[in-house]
Amino acid sequence: MLRMLGHPDMISTADKCYRIRASMGRQEPSDDWLPGVPESLPKTLEEGNQVEVRLRVSDDLSRRHAEGKVSEVRLRIRLTIHEPSLNDIRVELNGCALSDSIRQLSGHTYRLYELGALHPYGYIYDFVLTPDCFPEVGDNTVGVTLKKADTAIDAAIQIHDVDLSIRYRVQRHFEDRPIEY
Repeated sequence: MLRMLGHPDMISTADKCYRIRASMGRQEPSDDWLPGVPESLPKTLEEGNQVEVRLRVSDDLSRRHAEGKVSEVRLRIRLTIHEPSLNDIRVELNGCALSDSIRQLSGHTYRLYELGALHPYGYIYDFVLTPDCFPEVGDNTVGVTLKKADTAIDAAIQIHDVDLSIRYRVQRHFEDRPIEY
């Protein structure tokens, strides 16, 4: 079995997924300063206020895009207790507003599996990022603003998970799925 080594040249164009997940256990706020400890989620959205989540990225996407090596960059944000048709949400990455035209919604309002129901309920905002909104090397800021909330529902909308997945091509003109004929 071939395994990626820890050398930067070998893993610089390996597919990656950067994640910030809601802590399942109890995490003290004072632990946020420790290296390798992700920022605490969930964070509650309040109407009119932007909530920011810091996401550290090591990939130089502008360089790899110029080389033709970037296949896809996706930013996913899971919002709990949320219905998109009743609430107005704005998402930004480093101050770049992400358009609804690059967004797909994935509903997770109720999921029942063999072992029971999964939660939290809500929606995943899935953005296929364009090169002008790619994250930078180092710290990036994901901003989520609840512009207008449904007043008939008295429940807190929260950011539960944030992830950034990066897929690379093996070489500049190589596609994983060739034309089927």
